[in-house]
Amino acid sequence: MDASSTTTSGDGDTVKDNNELLAGTGNTSNVSANEGVAVSPAGTAKKSNVHRPTGLFVYLKGQDFDLAKEVSRQPVEFGRKLTTIAGAVWKVNILKDSIRISCSTPRQKGTLMQVADWFGKPVTVSEPWSQAPAGNRSLAGNHRSTAHRGIIFGVSTEVSESDIKSETGANYLRRVLKWDSGKQIPTESVVLHYPDALPDFVSIGFLRFKVKPYIPQPIRCNKCLGNCHIAVNCRHQVRCVRCGKGHSLDVCPIKD
Repeated sequence: MDASSTTTSGDGDTVKDNNELLAGTGNTSNVSANEGVAVSPAGTAKKSNVHRPTGLFVYLKGQDFDLAKEVSRQPVEFGRKLTTIAGAVWKVNILKDSIRISCSTPRQKGTLMQVADWFGKPVTVSEPWSQAPAGNRSLAGNHRSTAHRGIIFGVSTEVSESDIKSETGANYLRRVLKWDSGKQIPTESVVLHYPDALPDFVSIGFLRFKVKPYIPQPIRCNKCLGNCHIAVNCRHQVRCVRCGKGHSLDVCPIKD
């Protein structure tokens, strides 16, 4: 496909959900954006003296399916498939409807330019119109020394917790749940726990997520309206949420 058939170009690239894909499989570390920060398979950032290659970009786009959406849902599986075809690449970005791959070598770029079939699905590969932007800058060196729980957003519910733990290197984790029609539904937010300072980014397959400090919502009692305990353990007098007096909401004389 020629360059005009892609919907992204040079300065016009828009990264979807601020997520960046990184080569995280294999034994070698792979460098992220401008700051020269290497990301290991566990997703922990560390310094690297390796220079980032320039100008070795290709765009991969599904002909009759949304490849970008598929990668967002299954980043680990995409990483395995891409590594099978071309080996460990330098970096990958999810764009609006395509994938931008930063190759490690000209030979690797040539290999990807020949791809026409993505495991049974037709794809097209093209070169950029112009030199692609460097991408989002990593917050290297901005380590948090006090926080040990972080949260990441936009993790597909199809990715298992065991895969997330393996890829991020977290001690343990939990997916945030929400109530819907009386049932708890998993969300795309995941809380990660680390023994030391939080990493700035973690990678799941080739998909990179920014780690933000996790600040849980305060616990509030539905009986006395106090904090730091729940109604089942409350020994205080009931307090109305509407008027603040000593009765339940059901018998409150003040009506809306």
